[in-house]
Amino acid sequence: MAERWLDAESALDDALGTRFRRAIIARADAPCAQPPREDALSELAFYADLSCDEELDLEHDSEQSFINPTGNTFAVTDALAKAALIALSSSYPRALSYPDLIPAIHAVRHEFGVAGEVDAARFNHAWFSLVSTHSVMLTLPEQTALEAADEPGSHPHAHALARLQAATPGWVVSGIRHVAIDLDAAARAMLQWMDGSRDQAALGEAMRAYLAEAGIELSPEQLAQRIDHQLWQLVRQGACINS
Repeated sequence: MAERWLDAESALDDALGTRFRRAIIARADAPCAQPPREDALSELAFYADLSCDEELDLEHDSEQSFINPTGNTFAVTDALAKAALIALSSSYPRALSYPDLIPAIHAVRHEFGVAGEVDAARFNHAWFSLVSTHSVMLTLPEQTALEAADEPGSHPHAHALARLQAATPGWVVSGIRHVAIDLDAAARAMLQWMDGSRDQAALGEAMRAYLAEAGIELSPEQLAQRIDHQLWQLVRQGACINS
């Protein structure tokens, strides 16, 4: 079993282009690391940022493609797993613990007009496959209460680390899930201003002056649209906190 697990992990490294592996050095008499167990899912929490461009079928086990922000595509067949992915993606960047995921599946299915109980054994088998291929990411249940804003708010406030990263040339700005946020120079400047002391109107005025200095003129509507898009991008990646 262990040899098959190592072969599977090696194949996964090749498929995902993994270049670095962490290893634990232990004494010869220490117990060997064990393969992941399907029955351990109930002790964990999960998060995912996936979308599906197809018309979702949450009643039948039909294969559909989900894609993450980096362009990786995952084929998902199980109807319960598809509902779970919708629930996680709606909650992202927050994670859902296993006990919270099951009612979330019910809620999504109800929204799509699908009735019926969740077969835990069937769901666990499908979910374990998605976890094993990194379609779904794991975390600890206590990490479900991360401090992250659900919306920009009247006075957008980015956490201190994001503001420091934005102010440091060459540093990548990362979200709460350690995902790099694609920001241009203007967005990095705005992020530095987001210490909770400025309302959205003040951010807009600062951005207008910044762009004008760079020789860029935007209409009030274009400027408001740009700021709104950038603020929601930061919220989606967990860079904003509640003031």
